[in-house]
Amino acid sequence: MKKIESLTAEQERALVEFREEYLAHGRSTEPSNRQVTERAITNLYERMGNPAPIFWWCDGPGTGSLVRAIVGSNLGANLGDNLGSNLGSNLRDNLRDNLRDNLWANLGDNLWANLWANLGGNLWANLWANLGGNLRDNLRDNLRDNLGDNLGDNLSWHFWGGHELYWQAHYLFPHLHIRPMHTEQQMGLLDQWLAIGKSTGWWHPYEGVCFCCERPAVQRVDSRGRLHAADGPAMQMRDGWQIWAWHNVRVTEQIVMAPETLTPEQIAKETNAQVRQVMVERIGIERICQMFKAKSVDQQGDYALLMLDLGDGLKRPYLKMRNPSIGVWHVEGVDPRVRTVQEALNFRNGLTPGQVDEISGADWYQQGDVILRPQGHATYKTQPIILT
Repeated sequence: MKKIESLTAEQERALVEFREEYLAHGRSTEPSNRQVTERAITNLYERMGNPAPIFWWCDGPGTGSLVRAIVGSNLGANLGDNLGSNLGSNLRDNLRDNLRDNLWANLGDNLWANLWANLGGNLWANLWANLGGNLRDNLRDNLRDNLGDNLGDNLSWHFWGGHELYWQAHYLFPHLHIRPMHTEQQMGLLDQWLAIGKSTGWWHPYEGVCFCCERPAVQRVDSRGRLHAADGPAMQMRDGWQIWAWHNVRVTEQIVMAPETLTPEQIAKETNAQVRQVMVERIGIERICQMFKAKSVDQQGDYALLMLDLGDGLKRPYLKMRNPSIGVWHVEGVDPRVRTVQEALNFRNGLTPGQVDEISGADWYQQGDVILRPQGHATYKTQPIILT
């Protein structure tokens, strides 16, 4: 059979539609279809030679984690074996390997390279990378990390329902829209995983019992598919568990709903640079400058050198700059000896005053009124950044 070297225009269009369909499934906030979920999971149990489990439904993985911990600690061995690893290795991973081999056998090297490299309408970018980025990185991982921060890693879940549809979709599309690639048995198994992904949220199988979670009641994203909401939680489970996020940065309710109440002490003590950046964005650069009694001592274009008072009686230099690509202002600390914008840029680019003198003028280039050093020059260890 001749290998396929390119997708047709019709296949390209179908690919985009297919991707949007599965994004909608993964972002769904509809209640779980428990009947479909239980039937599909029961079929997976039977394929491993296990009897149908009792299904324990929870309103979210937060509540589900607590239930699993309590039941596990009280029943111990009576709960039975954790089937997650076996189910993954015997069914999901095995299916993934078989389907991957079929893709390699049916798709030409040129097409396969394009599927990985191109960012237009192709299988890799639209399904594995795009769906994976939106469902896995933006939704599943945010929820998992939030649970881990609050409940501990030992309460993690093995399967993620709609949040892992990217891998099923990746293997289904070529079978439906390019040419048949999978055996009847493989498709029967893939159909079970698809049914679970389209019908429910996270789940974790044990011998005799399977814990299943309802899908989130709220999942909100920005134009780039990142978890984000400006007037409420970006994700909320049916048990009330909430995640507050600003363009995929997990923050507090205060930062989203009441940024005006943030104090200089909270901002100065925040150790996460991304969270600090959101604080600055939410408060506004001018208000930040007022809060820290900023005094401008030098300016070049969109750059300004400020002296800030962090409340300890000492004045420290900070470089204020604007990122033109996203229109966001940043303020970051520079060497205490810096007194001009150019010195601050030199420091930020990894150069001491002595190093600047040693470099020939040909190694520098000018951007407006500001002289910048070339990319790739040796970096210089900077002081901790207070505001970003």
